[in-house]
This record gives sequence, C-alpha cells and structure tokens, in this order.
Amino acid sequence: MLRPDFVRFREELKASGVSAGVIQRMVAELEDHYDDLVHAHRGRGLDVTASRKLAVTELGDLSGVSQIAAEISELRGFMARHPLLAGCAAPLISVGHRLQAIDVDPLAERAARWMTGAVISGVVTAAMFLSLQLAIALG
Repeated sequence: MLRPDFVRFREELKASGVSAGVIQRMVAELEDHYDDLVHAHRGRGLDVTASRKLAVTELGDLSGVSQIAAEISELRGFMARHPLLAGCAAPLISVGHRLQAIDVDPLAERAARWMTGAVISGVVTAAMFLSLQLAIALG
C-alpha cells in the first residue's frame, strides 16, 4: 500500500456522525502528515516507494482514528448530537420552507382560500409529525 485509504476514512467518519467541517479538516491534516513523512524519508535518502510504505506504517491505522473521533461528542454534527431536537424541529422547518415557496396573488379570492387551506393543512401536518416524533422519542 503506497497511500492510506483516505476515502474509507472519510466514509467511516461520515457514518459515525462526525460533522462535515471536522471531516474535511481531519482528512486534510492527515494527508499533510502523510506528505510530511514521505518528504522526511525522501530527505534521508530513501526511494519513493520505500518512503511511502514507511509513511503509511508510521501514520498507522486510520480506522482507529475514526473510532476515537466518533466517541468525541464535540466533533459530531448537530443531528447526531441532538437527534430528538432535530427530529422534532424538522417538520416545522419543512412547513416553514413550504410556506415561503407559496407565491399567490393576495387579491384573488381563490388564491386567498387556497393559501388559507395550505397554511392550515401545513400546521396540522406539522403538528402530526411533531406528535409522532415525540411519541417515538419518548415512547
């Protein structure tokens, strides 16, 4: 192996709920460490292949790093840290976005009735989703 599997490392971090910004920084940092190790070994007179193999060995198993990162709650994304809050807020946020997207002529009677119906059905749907989320989380 001439290079660590940074793609698999990225996927392991993503699957464990680590936030995207942290994943990007961790991968960049480990890639820099790898490049520095290769450069240092090349400076000591080793050929490219030997330098890369030694750098991979010195860098170690990235799966262990991803497991440790998954255990640190500060590195996890909001949804992973607060699943109950995120699950309950998602329906309300969804309804808010739907209401923003509605663009009707406020003077037309039909449009006003349609808007009223859409708002009422959105609120009812959001309340149903919220109650279901709370039942799942607390039940």
